[in-house]
Amino acid sequence: MYDERTNLAQQVTETLREYFRERLFKTVIPRNVRLAEAPSHGKPVALYDPRSRGTEAYFELATEFLERNKLKAPRAAARKQAMKQTGEQKVHFWPYA
Repeated sequence: MYDERTNLAQQVTETLREYFRERLFKTVIPRNVRLAEAPSHGKPVALYDPRSRGTEAYFELATEFLERNKLKAPRAAARKQAMKQTGEQKVHFWPYA
């Protein structure tokens, strides 16, 4: 869990980017209170707080993983079609996309 405010996190990130280059995922999981609270409530964060920055980051990581490995989520096409029909747009809450 990344906290951009700390020098250590920034240094470690820089080192990881230098060493792993394109193998490193671009998505960053932020340090987030809602992520820490979810297990104590016995729920995955996607159910505990589906609109939190941490939840969105995990979904973005999953999307990045699927795209990198040329895989498709089973319901991705259906969701994309539904978004076109309703005019919905994806909302990003986290700036590391």
